[in-house]
Amino acid sequence: MKQYLLSNIFTRVLCNVLNFILALIITRYYGAIGKGEFTYILTLITFVGFFSNIFSSNSLIYSYAKNSFKTIYFTSITWIAIVCSLEFVFLRLFIVGSNEYLFHISILTFFQAIFGLLSAVLLANQEIKKYNTLSIIYIISNLLIIVFMIFGINRMGLGSIIIMMYCSSIISILIAIYLSKDIIKTNVIGYNMEEIKLILSHGYKYQLFDFLQFMMLRFSFFLLYQFEGKISLGVFSIGLSLIESIWIVSRSSATLNYIQVANSENNIEQSKQTLKTLKISVLISIILVSIIFLMPTEVYTFIFGSSCKVLKHYIRWLIPGAIAYPIFIVLSSYFLGKGRIDLNIIACGLGAFISIFMGYFLIVRYEMTGTAFTMSISFIVCSLFLLYQFYKNNNFTLSDLLVNKKDIQEFLLLVKKTIS
Repeated sequence: MKQYLLSNIFTRVLCNVLNFILALIITRYYGAIGKGEFTYILTLITFVGFFSNIFSSNSLIYSYAKNSFKTIYFTSITWIAIVCSLEFVFLRLFIVGSNEYLFHISILTFFQAIFGLLSAVLLANQEIKKYNTLSIIYIISNLLIIVFMIFGINRMGLGSIIIMMYCSSIISILIAIYLSKDIIKTNVIGYNMEEIKLILSHGYKYQLFDFLQFMMLRFSFFLLYQFEGKISLGVFSIGLSLIESIWIVSRSSATLNYIQVANSENNIEQSKQTLKTLKISVLISIILVSIIFLMPTEVYTFIFGSSCKVLKHYIRWLIPGAIAYPIFIVLSSYFLGKGRIDLNIIACGLGAFISIFMGYFLIVRYEMTGTAFTMSISFIVCSLFLLYQFYKNNNFTLSDLLVNKKDIQEFLLLVKKTIS
């Protein structure tokens, strides 16, 4: 289990570093406008992808492990094709901005959903190494292609970013098919209504949870793009990427915690382990946030360009939420392992509500500062809700929830073991 955790953390760290390099290249050579447009397109793909991914979400991992579906590929691809066609019509009618790319967004959503399906089935079959390999390959493909576009053939328009996304998606899908060939051979062409019912019975809950979490984390992007434009979105997305990088350890630990809670009957032991994971995650977040905030403004402008000189100013408004959000990450994994996804949905619903309604008022008036403040409040509220539920459902005292000397000693020991 420890080996899996370290492997998962390594993969997340590597992917985060590669994504950072990709963001840096796009910002440097396409400017804040190009980064903003790229972020907006990615956000749209993720948004519409929730409807096409219902057969390839986390619920598939849960259902597949118990039932070993035999028609999953055919059923899922049919669903994805139908939904992506409908999504194109929806985008044409309701989405503002980047209208010339709506067709590409629909096709890229289809590719991303296929890639997500292949990855989810690998994970459901506990092919962790293959799953992590695919995650890395996708990002490396993006990097190599954008570098070729810029330095090889000197293409600097947004169209080259679209080409990059097409190529990396196709390459990743082909490799995923190769890695999944043994599983694909066991599947048949056709529909099985029992399999469909099983997936849907869990799928809508998981998708609702993921969708509300997306709204909490990304709805502000739509508002910032609409009210302030591509430059503000490009700059803000860089700052948020820096903040999200501090949650790598929390997310990896939460994955391990989910597996342990789901497979354990000892409620007391798992609640104690979850609390320990929670405290360590918060301590790590405090340390990493401090490092990011203490970096001089000159460092931001040197790395990302002069358009990012305001990064440090609004990052400070993200700090409270950045420290609080690991509480949500860890505790949502605990309640997921307990089968209490309803509590996670309520928590994300509260966060999404704040992101939508506070965002409309604060982003118009305070721009990126309002966006950062809105997100912080959203993160804090959803985290405190789950913390209260965790406290209420276990025999903890208020002092148990606070970081104490023993927690710090265990944290330092963990760091020492990791380094050695």
